[in-house]
Amino acid sequence: MVQLSNIRARWLTVLIAAALIGAAAIPVDAAPPYQTGTPIRYGDTLSGEIAEDPACQYFWFEGAAGDPVMIDMTRTSGSLDGVLALYQQDGDNFSADPVASNDDRPGGGLDPLISISLPAADWYTVAACRLQADQMRVTTGTFNLTLTGPAAGAAVAPTAPSAGNLSDSIFGGGVSPTPDESGTDPVAGATPAPSPTPGGNLSDVIP
Repeated sequence: MVQLSNIRARWLTVLIAAALIGAAAIPVDAAPPYQTGTPIRYGDTLSGEIAEDPACQYFWFEGAAGDPVMIDMTRTSGSLDGVLALYQQDGDNFSADPVASNDDRPGGGLDPLISISLPAADWYTVAACRLQADQMRVTTGTFNLTLTGPAAGAAVAPTAPSAGNLSDSIFGGGVSPTPDESGTDPVAGATPAPSPTPGGNLSDVIP
């Protein structure tokens, strides 16, 4: 009876160990757990490294529905052949498949690039990995990951007037330059030209 109990205990130990090993062997393309890795925001460029283990680095961010997003993974050293996958948080679980993925960017090169309009307001996780396949050598190295979104270029001033008003493009929002109260230009000693006003024409400023 004692011997039978020992045998059962040994088998139970083996089964538990096998279950733990199986749970640890997560495939590279599996969805990562919620908010895994390093937070990244629109406009950020972060550095990472992929060694033999683990095969991926994770980054997460919050996006709005319709946000135009570009994710650029660029190798900076080593032999790394990268691949990108973008996962969307769905309730308390990730969707089974990534909403976007890329191995080699359009136009050639081994660096991956994802360009997508986000499908919903949600949390998203970027999996930056090395490409793995049967009979394929393991590649390693460092990389830069750049996340570009609508907020990254929101503060860029327009390069041309939006409604033909010179003062709006230079000074912004209907604000006109104020001439020196003495009536003369302090540098050139000449009477300044009249200031442009909102809705005015370029010919009103330059005769």
